[in-house]
Amino acid sequence: MDTSANIVTWYAAIAATVAVIISVWVAWRERTRIVVTGLSGYRVIPGEPYDPEKTFLVITVSNPSRRSRTITNVGVNVRDRSSSKSVLAADKGPQVLAEGESSFWVMEYGGESKLTLESIKDVWATDQSGKIYRGKFQRIAE
Repeated sequence: MDTSANIVTWYAAIAATVAVIISVWVAWRERTRIVVTGLSGYRVIPGEPYDPEKTFLVITVSNPSRRSRTITNVGVNVRDRSSSKSVLAADKGPQVLAEGESSFWVMEYGGESKLTLESIKDVWATDQSGKIYRGKFQRIAE
């Protein structure tokens, strides 16, 4: 009897460990992931609504996770001598990003805009729950 009790105990321990590992893997796989990137140096072809003489930066928000997310705001964090500020990108309204989808926002910099490439620290996006996702900003030499 003692041997069968040991076997049952070991079986239960192994089964519980496997169940915990599977649960952690499923939770990790189902987590929300939003990737935010910013890139400068874009010009547009003539047409509305952007001026082809100006240079723009593009903030791309993509959803590699399995759950849909609604992106409500997108912008850049700006370095300032006195404090750190955020600048909101043009409002497109909430954008629903399903699994594997992405969307982009365009911002003007330089010229009439007070935004300069040197002042941009990083890019960000917020979802409908208020969670903030931050990403890197790349400056392209013009």
